[in-house]
Amino acid sequence: MKNKLLTTAFLLACFTVDAYSFAAQECSSFKSWSFLQTSEGIRSPAMSDLDKDKITLGQPFSFKVALCDTKSEKPDRVTASAIMPAHQHGMNYAPTVTYNDKKGTYTVDGFLFHMPGLWEVNISTYNGDESSHYTQKITVN
Repeated sequence: MKNKLLTTAFLLACFTVDAYSFAAQECSSFKSWSFLQTSEGIRSPAMSDLDKDKITLGQPFSFKVALCDTKSEKPDRVTASAIMPAHQHGMNYAPTVTYNDKKGTYTVDGFLFHMPGLWEVNISTYNGDESSHYTQKITVN
């Protein structure tokens, strides 16, 4: 019981520190965007403008991603992919990710959902030996 209480206290402290550090970032300009989640299911300091209402099944589309964490340097590499958890398969096409220096955002081009259902969009960042993974769930009709 003591270990469970300590673990809970530690997680709450980490979440509080993360939320405080995120509040100081300049993500306020992305008000209509959605927060992505970390691989642990926690709201992350990354956002996207991915909107299911703008997606047509079987048609390529683009969306933007903003990384609003406390790191001042941009990652060495950012990748994007998606998987259908119910079927355990990904997309048939590999999207490209480009960085916009003026806006400080990434554009993901060439996304295409070939089947209706629940998809998990995955954004990964790599900086040296460190990596971060973000997820956004979206249901496509």
